[in-house]
Amino acid sequence: MEKLLEMARKVADQAEVFLHEQSSSTLSIEDSKPSEMEGSIQTGYALRIIKDGKMGSAYTRNLIDREDLIKNAMNSLIGGVKADYTFPAHQNIGSVDQYDKRTKELGFSDMLEMCTQVVDFFEGKVEGQLDCYAGAATTRRRVMNTSGCDHEENGSRFYLVPSLVFPNTHTSILRYFVTNGPDTLPEKDLQDILDTYTASLPVVDMGSKKTKVLFLPLADQGFQWRLNAAANAKNFLDKSSPLASKVGKSIASDMVTIYNDPLDLEGAEACAFDDEGVPTRRLDIIKDGVLQTSFNDLDYAKKMGVEPTGTGFRTIMWGGDEVTLPPTPYMKHLRMEPGEHSFDEMLEMMDEGVMVFNGIGAHSGNILNGDFSYGLNPGVLVKNGEIVGRLRDGMVAGNMYDMFKKVIAIEKQNHMKNGIPLPSVLYEDVAISAK
Repeated sequence: MEKLLEMARKVADQAEVFLHEQSSSTLSIEDSKPSEMEGSIQTGYALRIIKDGKMGSAYTRNLIDREDLIKNAMNSLIGGVKADYTFPAHQNIGSVDQYDKRTKELGFSDMLEMCTQVVDFFEGKVEGQLDCYAGAATTRRRVMNTSGCDHEENGSRFYLVPSLVFPNTHTSILRYFVTNGPDTLPEKDLQDILDTYTASLPVVDMGSKKTKVLFLPLADQGFQWRLNAAANAKNFLDKSSPLASKVGKSIASDMVTIYNDPLDLEGAEACAFDDEGVPTRRLDIIKDGVLQTSFNDLDYAKKMGVEPTGTGFRTIMWGGDEVTLPPTPYMKHLRMEPGEHSFDEMLEMMDEGVMVFNGIGAHSGNILNGDFSYGLNPGVLVKNGEIVGRLRDGMVAGNMYDMFKKVIAIEKQNHMKNGIPLPSVLYEDVAISAK
């Protein structure tokens, strides 16, 4: 990387080299039987150059031909992409240590044993299909540039996903348990999944109506996509975001505080710097219901005349290969401040309502405007604080900003069960369509 940077320095005004390495493995048990194993190792290098105020870029899987990589980056300058900013200088930043060497040492036999233990716990207690998925990954990122920046970070991630499928359906009660290293799931968590599944077995009807809806953390992912679009500096700058003129104004219940915090070690993929070498920090987006700011990368920070927020990442809303993507504004570490109520207390607030575990098609609707309409996977009917069954072919629809104003209660603890520490949230007057 050092040699590539020095070579690029000779032909460009500025240069940056980005490295991403990942080793990953996954294993699936479906219908109580091993079904698939897959492993991959990927390494990639991305080069960005700035010359005469224009950006050029290229990427490669190895550094065998550095001259060709630089040539490709130089040729891409013909695109005329403006770059008025300067790559950041090196700064002393704290270390975010989320690397667990046990993850690197984990083999398929280890993952199979852990999944088998999960399936064995449920065996004979479930009417439908038993599935379990496991995965492990270790990553390394490094960012170097001609301004002197040189930051490097290692990370690891392990997940187990028990899934109890309802008979004759593709709908299931599943939970993502995500940690930095392999850990056995506590029987208490497995029993909670089983109890919820058992209570939800009856198929019930409720018709279409507006009612109370309890969104569990995994179901909140669709809201994160919408806020990522609306609070993005790009959409603020061109005034296409409905939030562009609302900084300093109330847009949600005063119970709602939403922030981005890459330094939060409670969540997976914590990091001390973004993919442009900018130090990360906590950034409040909505505080006590009031919109605080947008988020940016180096490019849009310069265009808007503000400081970079450490949210320039090589990713898109639905993932992607980091090396092939340019850095763009993206909040990978969105959080919601926990509230004051236990989960059981929130259930007791539901004289009648629906509990949403996950959604199908959460990408549908006008994401930038906050609109959504997706299938319940599953939607569970609650009456007088008790689960009475699951809905058939249910849908939930509405607008995220309307929802934020209808918050009844927020759970007082986070759940790491989907890799992102989030509480459950209870809303009122939400449109549910069900048979």
